[in-house]
Amino acid sequence: MLLHDKHVNVFIKKIISYGIKDIVISPGSRSTPLVANLLHNKDYFNLKMILDERSAAFFSLGISKITKIPTIIICTSGTAPLNYLPAIAEGYHSRIPLIVITADRPMIYRNSGSNQTLNQTNIYNSTVKWFYDIPVMDDTENSVHIENVFDKAIIQSVSNPSGPVHINWQFKEPLSDGENKKIAKTLKQKKLKNPIILENNSKINEFLNLVINKQGILLAGPEIDKPDKVIKLAKFLNWPIIADPLSNVRNYKFHDKATIIDTGDILSRSPKLLTEKIETIIHVGAPPVSKFIINKLRNVENHIFFEKSNDVLQEFFPITLHIQTNIEQFIKAVKKSELYKPTELDDRWRLSLQNLNSIARIEINNYFIKNLKELEIKKNLINMLTDDEILVVGNSLTVRLLDVILTDSKIGFIYGNRGLSGIDGNIAIASGISSVSELRVVLDIGDLAFFHDSNSILTARDHAKNLTILVNNNYGGQVFSLLPQAKNLKNIYDEWFISEQQNISVENLAKSYGCVYYLSKNTEDFKKIIDDSKNIKGVKIIEVQYPKNEYSNLSNVYKNLVKKIEAKIYE
Repeated sequence: MLLHDKHVNVFIKKIISYGIKDIVISPGSRSTPLVANLLHNKDYFNLKMILDERSAAFFSLGISKITKIPTIIICTSGTAPLNYLPAIAEGYHSRIPLIVITADRPMIYRNSGSNQTLNQTNIYNSTVKWFYDIPVMDDTENSVHIENVFDKAIIQSVSNPSGPVHINWQFKEPLSDGENKKIAKTLKQKKLKNPIILENNSKINEFLNLVINKQGILLAGPEIDKPDKVIKLAKFLNWPIIADPLSNVRNYKFHDKATIIDTGDILSRSPKLLTEKIETIIHVGAPPVSKFIINKLRNVENHIFFEKSNDVLQEFFPITLHIQTNIEQFIKAVKKSELYKPTELDDRWRLSLQNLNSIARIEINNYFIKNLKELEIKKNLINMLTDDEILVVGNSLTVRLLDVILTDSKIGFIYGNRGLSGIDGNIAIASGISSVSELRVVLDIGDLAFFHDSNSILTARDHAKNLTILVNNNYGGQVFSLLPQAKNLKNIYDEWFISEQQNISVENLAKSYGCVYYLSKNTEDFKKIIDDSKNIKGVKIIEVQYPKNEYSNLSNVYKNLVKKIEAKIYE
């Protein structure tokens, strides 16, 4: 057995001891010591081989979204590691644990013109939490060093805030002698968990001064692990919740019609609505999808931020108070405080916002849905999905339309990709989620996002258990034409960003990868397809085609909707 094989076995023992099972490998030569030894111990792991590194990395994010445990991704040297970068950046900003291992040639070959060699030292820079470069080691005593490296890597990846770490591992030739060793099955398991931080009395008292008998709003953003705890906090304060569509607070299991505002984006577009004095915001989760909500609440004086990490990334609101513990523990601590007394804030504040929400919801149903076929399709999709299904939503127009239409759904869980809000990697992430879930996964994306990540259909075909991809073929949704600068550049936007994308056939792409393909022509047809495809394993691709000119007037449709809501309220 080669010396580097002994070091790799130390790494394998370490990840087994932490219960890490999911490993995604892209093929290559320099990573042979890692891959050969992992394959020799494959009974311990869920090993996946994915050809395209970019797809492999996004796929791994999907796995870790579900498991909350680091997925390990491994690739060879050269250009291969560079393909990981978009997913690593998304993982960093979405706070998803990931361990990236890039194989490398010995450092003496760096900057020498040697084939398939570049300087891989810290190539992901500020998009990883921690980096280490493992040199070629010629001493068996360095096993302790390898143990320490991976102890730190694993702990760094899962500690708040979770995120990617990068290990660059140098291997010299010969890369293998065929004498790989199987690890004994007697390793003691460690648990990956974060400690609960209990806030001190001064912070609890400051919190009480900012919230008791104040007119406040609880803002529930994406990526909330326990939506039911957010509902408890709102009831504790007798405050309404402006719930982002990706917060899962709108799920029927948690939904409280007396508390939740699900039309916040529409209401925030009006200069006349939500104008009552808001004294305090409590923000849980990531920033909301709607920039209109952010702009409406930006000038509120007091902003409390619930975030377990001490690394607060908060661009939109000045932070008055940062609470690091979880909501449930914090409420218990607050109730024990000498300053605590139940809120005397009556129901008028909460009910006034609920009244706005109800009027807005009626106008959305009566006007907005009738003016956009895609909203009607989305409404039917939401109504048909149940708690044994997962919805993954693409960015751009797709998630914004979901925000308009989503009320109290029965969907098991809704995931987005809002770290950097790109359109890349959607198919790969949904495939990763599907690979570790027994539930049907439905991916709702636009045509541009589908074409952009079409290479990942191969990944989906090989690894997704039950994945339905809904492609909203809307000529890009003319989302670029909604931007402020587009009115002066309309012809350029139409020609370059929209029409050029329509030379690709969704049907041909689906069939070339051996996927089941459906074309939905009307609402009834769509319902039947969604129902029929539920129990078909593997990948199903449903295309819904929309008229190109349907989106040309979308900004005016939004404006007219807001005017109708204002008229109803002030009539």
